[in-house]
Amino acid sequence: MVNLKRYSWGAKLGAFMVIVGLVFLLVPVDMLVADEEINTEWNGPMIWDGEQGLDSLRCDKIGESPERKADGWIHWMFTMGGQPNVTEARLELNGSGSGSYPGKITGGSVHFFTAYFDVETLDAKVWYKGNLGPGNPQLTISDYCPGINTGNYSF
Repeated sequence: MVNLKRYSWGAKLGAFMVIVGLVFLLVPVDMLVADEEINTEWNGPMIWDGEQGLDSLRCDKIGESPERKADGWIHWMFTMGGQPNVTEARLELNGSGSGSYPGKITGGSVHFFTAYFDVETLDAKVWYKGNLGPGNPQLTISDYCPGINTGNYSF
């Protein structure tokens, strides 16, 4: 057993610093940082041009998925340019619509469903975490319906 009383405070502090230094050398840095502190920066935005998808009125899709309801929806698709490493994306609406909507990543694209808003005065953009692929990323309306018997559309 080592008698620490024999050593000066300087020697003790030096030994402590050596041990701390060894811990930092042996433990990967990402293990010392909390997960929520990693990749917290949002990139973007990718802005909708106000036109892509306006020809995608598809009220015949009512009921094809839980999001496609009779009171209307907009299905947005954010294509990420092929082989992206995006981990999260959010759609932000302004103009006739409002809110922030989480996306569902499927392969090289992210899907968002929102309530129907007047597409003529709607502004939309996507924020994302990670990097887009090398291709041509785009935000477009995949399909939409203003709702049936709402004054906007009826059968």
